[in-house]
Amino acid sequence: MVSRLASAARHDPAAVRSLLVRAAGKDGNDYAIWRRLASVTSGDERLQARADLAWAITAGGIGVVLFAAMLLFTWYFAAALFLIFAGMLLGVALNATTNRLGQVVALPHPLRLAVVCVTLDVGVNFLANIVNCTAEELKVGLKVKSYWHPLDDGTHLLMFQPDKDAK
Repeated sequence: MVSRLASAARHDPAAVRSLLVRAAGKDGNDYAIWRRLASVTSGDERLQARADLAWAITAGGIGVVLFAAMLLFTWYFAAALFLIFAGMLLGVALNATTNRLGQVVALPHPLRLAVVCVTLDVGVNFLANIVNCTAEELKVGLKVKSYWHPLDDGTHLLMFQPDKDAK
């Protein structure tokens, strides 16, 4: 009787009620039937709860392992990640400062600083200064060539300028 109630409970609640009414008429004890039905249903629910718990433990374990791996990666490469972040932050700060300086002080362009990301033909990227170019002439993909700016102490500083001969 209990197995019939359990299988009926999965498919049709009305069938469960009719089985209970018939069973109660035979035994005369509604409480015993409800108790048997509850124990069968709760057993199925316990199995589902165990499966859910096992899945949660597995997913949590995988999450802990991935977090530990990411933490180890970050710790191992902390210096490189910090330098990359600091370089990007410095580039943004210099670019914003240059733009603000150009709005406040009307200096000739060679005295203003324009910071660009230069990509060499071999694939190396770095931040550099560009001279002899107005802000309106700057665009993505602009071909540049090296320009060695002389300093007071006799050394030279590498900068870039637009390559007018390039196509």
